[in-house]
Amino acid sequence: MKTIKKFLIAILALLMCLLTACGGGETEETSSETSADNSAVICADGASDYQIVFSMTGERAMRKTAVALSEKIKELTGVEIPYVNDSKEEKEKEILIGDTARAENGEELADREILITEEGSKIAIYGVNEDIIDAAVEMFVGLMSETDGKWTMSGLPARKVIEDTEKHIELTVATFNLHEGGYHELAASGTKSPDFTKIGDDILQNEIDVVAFQEIDCKTRRNFGQDTLKVIAEYLESKTGQKYYYEYGVATTTYYEKADPDRRIEAGTTGTIGVGVLSKYPIKEANEYKMTVNNSVNNCVLLETVIEVEGENFVFYSSHNDQGVIKTQLAEIYAQAKNHSHYIVAGDFNWQKWQDFDDAFPNTTKANNAGTNIVTTKNGQMFDNIIFSENIVGSNAHAIDTGHTDHFLLISDVIISYVK
Repeated sequence: MKTIKKFLIAILALLMCLLTACGGGETEETSSETSADNSAVICADGASDYQIVFSMTGERAMRKTAVALSEKIKELTGVEIPYVNDSKEEKEKEILIGDTARAENGEELADREILITEEGSKIAIYGVNEDIIDAAVEMFVGLMSETDGKWTMSGLPARKVIEDTEKHIELTVATFNLHEGGYHELAASGTKSPDFTKIGDDILQNEIDVVAFQEIDCKTRRNFGQDTLKVIAEYLESKTGQKYYYEYGVATTTYYEKADPDRRIEAGTTGTIGVGVLSKYPIKEANEYKMTVNNSVNNCVLLETVIEVEGENFVFYSSHNDQGVIKTQLAEIYAQAKNHSHYIVAGDFNWQKWQDFDDAFPNTTKANNAGTNIVTTKNGQMFDNIIFSENIVGSNAHAIDTGHTDHFLLISDVIISYVK
């Protein structure tokens, strides 16, 4: 498991460097001297003779970089420079993005190095991959200076090595439906008190750091008056010596006026049914959101927790959903989640039409999808899922039938990336 995580960190540092490197943490290594007489005039008198050119073969990625460069220049100078792919008519003055049909870099560059240089009347921007070239947008604009309405670029060729500006946090997360509060498998359908230490053992054996629960009870008759998450947290602490944190999201409540000694219920007790989050790391904040439900179904609720790891926060949701109104509920969850840069939504969605997840959560990945199709219930359904925001990569998603509920334990390793 740990080997897979380390391998993914190396991939993530390469694939996601643009998202975090452009804003800061860059170190300029060297910059050769060029006289002001040789400065390239990019814009003058509110106009430019240049066009930005990107490779048609790498059009999808490089076009995005060209657009970003054009927008940055316009923001700085007020002049909009057009961008075209290299199949279009060539002009004398061009800004070339990466290797194009106009020219190719002949120098050997370091892994994270940018080179901005002049090639005749053209300016070329090079890097060893598309993500590094993308980071050159900030560098290019930073080299421009203005005098008397004339925007020039001097000091070429210029080089810069992009530092790894990401902080990576590795975790293992999971989602687990306890089947009516543990009343069935863990309590032999009510004949005895549910043994929630078995759930604690599931967490320990699979090295899970944060878990979302559904159909979890607190002080109900069917769980024999137990505070389920407290029992699990205290058991884990007794085994590891580490404090565990937890929160409930309440879907329904039951008030017990009379005592029920056989079920360990005291008179005046309020029992709750809903979802929960248990974390190895501190839960800094918790919020509960009701979702649209069918009249016949009232056990759906969304719990939002803010969890702190190594000085960084991410938002972790536990959700239990109703397939009768699933599209509405997915939209309601996304309406909350999209307010956060780093979030994970885990739950029993009672749904396995993957396109609906993709439609509801743009720019995210999912543990359960058309490529994985992970069965998560004893009936062969794929109802449980874990959704990861853009700055989080999930891997090694798998389900384990612990025998402790009618659902399987759905687990995923994650790498959360932050700007240093």
